[in-house]
Parts: sequence; C-alpha cells; structure tokens
Amino acid sequence: IIMESYLCQDESYSIIVNDDINTINKLPANLTLTVDDTRIEDTFNSNSSIQETIIENSSTLKTRKKYATDEEDYTSIESIIFSIRTNQQTSKAITVLIGFAYENISYAFHIENGKLNIIFSQGELSYVTLTTKNDTELITDGQWHQLNVERSNQKLTFTLDNIEQANVELPDGWLAKRNVFIGAELITVPDGNFSGNIGDISITNAGRSLNLRIEDNSDESLE
Repeated sequence: IIMESYLCQDESYSIIVNDDINTINKLPANLTLTVDDTRIEDTFNSNSSIQETIIENSSTLKTRKKYATDEEDYTSIESIIFSIRTNQQTSKAITVLIGFAYENISYAFHIENGKLNIIFSQGELSYVTLTTKNDTELITDGQWHQLNVERSNQKLTFTLDNIEQANVELPDGWLAKRNVFIGAELITVPDGNFSGNIGDISITNAGRSLNLRIEDNSDESLE
C-alpha cells in the first residue's frame, strides 16, 4: 500500500511523521495500524483502498460536480474508473454519473434495483449497455465498490471489484479513430436523487491517468 498524509480533523491522528512512514516497506494484508494504541484505520484487506477524493451526495444537499478532460490523440486503450458507496434502497433508476464526449458520444451509470447499468449512446446509433452478470451483484450494501469500464479497440469491458461483469463489441459505425471517455465532461448525480459517496474518478489514456478539471455545478441547469 502507499501511505499519504491527509489533513485530519482529529489532531491526535496527525502525529505520524515522514520518518515513521519511510520505515514501512510493506504491510501484510489484514493488518490494523495504531498510533499510541489508538486504531487509526479499520483493518486493511486486499480488496479495500483509501479514497483520496470523496464526493458526499444526498437527496437534500443537491450536490453536483462537473469534471472535464482535454481531448487527446486517439489510442486503442482508454478507461474510466471510480468508486461508489451507498445503501440507498429504491426501485427507481438513479443516475450516478454521466459523460459527454465528442462526436455525440455520451454514457451514463445508473443504479436500478441495486444493480448497475452503463448505457452508451452515439447519435442515431443503437444503445450499447453493460450490466452486472447476475442479480446478486448488488452495490447498495453500504460498502465501497470499484467500477472500471475499459475500451480496447472496439471492445468495452465492465469490471466490478476486479471481477469482469460484461464485455461487448461496439457495432460498426461507433468508432472512427475517436475516443469514448477522453475529452468528456463528467457530471455527478445530475438528477440530485443519489445518497452516498463517489470517490477517485479517474480517466486513463493508454494506461496514463489524465488530469480532471473540477468545478461546482450545483447551480447550473442541465439540459
């Protein structure tokens, strides 16, 4: 694991200094870290990670953030990755994240009955949908889940918590040397009806993470 320092509200947790951290080369799984006999983080395991950037959302806060990436040269591999945590139970579809790229490409991450659906559209072409492979793969259990959608040439692959859920070939006409995720505007919770957390949004181009510009989009109307 990589340890980084963060601004803590509780000063008793901030007494770890760089010299202490530098002496730790590797931590085994399922190890609890303590400072002066005070546990500072729940037990680590191989499937958990520390979220660096967390967006708090509730149906009352109406929080909405907008991210943007610059357009880059076409590459054969690109991806979008982020984490989500919620225990919201509703039969209505909830949109967690939407993206608008060039050439009329858009995509949306929806939660419906606890399952995740990812829908891609481009102009008048048929929709392309990725979803979890069975009804037991629910993400509304209050735990952190990592979502990864990768495009490799014309193949889209959806991975949830490091387990492949779906893959599909983009139909002819979908791609003509253009990116799907890069050069996009990303808007979190456009309808303001999601309660939970979104963490660590990342877009990669050929394995290289791109910088995301972020701005508060809560007061803008969304067409």
